[in-house]
Amino acid sequence: MSIAERIDKLCQSEGSQKIVAEKTGIKQGVLSAIINRGSQVRSDTLRSILIAYPTLNARWLITGQGEMWDGPPPSGLKDIQPPASPTPNQELFNQLLVQKLQEVARELKTRDPEAYRKLGLEELVDKAGNED
Repeated sequence: MSIAERIDKLCQSEGSQKIVAEKTGIKQGVLSAIINRGSQVRSDTLRSILIAYPTLNARWLITGQGEMWDGPPPSGLKDIQPPASPTPNQELFNQLLVQKLQEVARELKTRDPEAYRKLGLEELVDKAGNED
């Protein structure tokens, strides 16, 4: 199952792309492009989803490994509250994810500078580098 299919599964579990868009702040057109046209999923999109759905298993969303939910699935849009701060495991996972994204971005920059530029990875790598 691709990451687009997993995002689609999240939308289906919520009832619609519109609900996920409202909860995450991601434009519905962006979700639609990911799900229907296979558009690339940006790291800020993943972050928005994981913040909006604190019991969504980040490993499942990104890699497909494990169960969809780390805890009980949300019972409704109004019941979901983002955590005050990430859990230690989530924070570690986020750091590892950023490191991996930086590695992949550097490799892409070498192999296909135009794709690297179009995806806006320079900003991601610079931003992630400044957070260390």
